[in-house]
Amino acid sequence: MSCLLARSIAMALRRGIAMPHAWPMRVMHLGHLRPLTLAAALASLTACASNADVTALRRNEIQLQQARAQASVTCASEAQCIAAWRLTQDYIASHSVTDMTRADANVIETAQPHGFGKVWLAASKAPADGGGSLIRLKAMCDGMYRSDGTPGWFYQTCSDAIRRIDEGFRSFVEAGLKQK
Repeated sequence: MSCLLARSIAMALRRGIAMPHAWPMRVMHLGHLRPLTLAAALASLTACASNADVTALRRNEIQLQQARAQASVTCASEAQCIAAWRLTQDYIASHSVTDMTRADANVIETAQPHGFGKVWLAASKAPADGGGSLIRLKAMCDGMYRSDGTPGWFYQTCSDAIRRIDEGFRSFVEAGLKQK
């Protein structure tokens, strides 16, 4: 329920204005308005809670964007890029719920899962500015957003999983490169 709708309902209940389907409210005695006052308070609280939800969503989106920005690695030499690409393939294999459908010199993809709230991954390798290559990880999850861009039923599940995967990618590859 939107804030505007909840506030409108709360104001209508406070004033004792009847909804068309609830015409007997107009003839109630004042003693019966206490439950209506409670309902108005609850409707107001619902409107306030949705403002907190919007703030939490914004904070979560910022954290998700920061994690996505970290989900890349730059390699300088050919040997380092081959090793980083191999580590990327290992990372994807261990973090996607589906198997790889493509793994060539520039793209790694996993299959889209049959179901919502499950993460599948892809990576791309492209020339970096100044030489070497830039490897980017892309995490995706059905049910995270609705078709209009608003949060879907699985938003929290998806965003938590994507953030965790994105935040771990760079450190995994860099640690693997240091061992070699």
